[in-house]
Amino acid sequence: NPLLWLLGASVQVLSVAGTRVRLHISLILFVGLALLMGISDEFTMPHRLVSMAALVVCLVLHELAHCFATRALGGFADEALLWPLGGLADWQYPHRPGLAFVSVAAGPALNLAIAAAAAGVLFGVYRVEVPFSPHASLLAPGDWSQAQFYLWYLYIVSYLLLLVNLLPVLPLDGAHLLQTLLWPTLGYGKSLLVTCNIGIGSAVVIGGYGIYSSEWILIFAMIACMAFCV
Repeated sequence: NPLLWLLGASVQVLSVAGTRVRLHISLILFVGLALLMGISDEFTMPHRLVSMAALVVCLVLHELAHCFATRALGGFADEALLWPLGGLADWQYPHRPGLAFVSVAAGPALNLAIAAAAAGVLFGVYRVEVPFSPHASLLAPGDWSQAQFYLWYLYIVSYLLLLVNLLPVLPLDGAHLLQTLLWPTLGYGKSLLVTCNIGIGSAVVIGGYGIYSSEWILIFAMIACMAFCV
């Protein structure tokens, strides 16, 4: 079926320490649309290019952190499949809740480290204060000839990826972290079922907020996540 092939298509871009890094078609389309349309008129082509490059770099590092942590703890992970909100690869985490928690937490932890480092340099060297609200302006100060321009987008992208990935909606990391916390009490199967139900409810609420605030990216993301839960 050509349509099903298109929905699941991906392209391998590199291999790192035995881990194949692939770009899902949704990420390729997202980057292409962002470069063509941007977020607003203020986002000129340099803003678009740097922000999308930062997105791909942060996604690759995020997923490699998952892979390396999973393998170090005895699990199996040889592929990183990237979509706009993180990864879609089906890894075999260590079948113990504590070890699985560490494997999942490695990705958000790396995003936190990147965001903290970029924010520290921006403030310490350039006296640029970074926003903590996801509704703040995303437009970088300065221009493409200044280092703060690149650090800004590295911070913004990594910080937003961290916030989104902590939402309790599958396949995001927040849902997997919740499942590992419920696992010791409910067992693996029931904890996964409860997490899916929480994810569907959360996706409805967050998607409703996206409609209310006209955040079309948020609406799209929650529809995609809800489809995964179902």
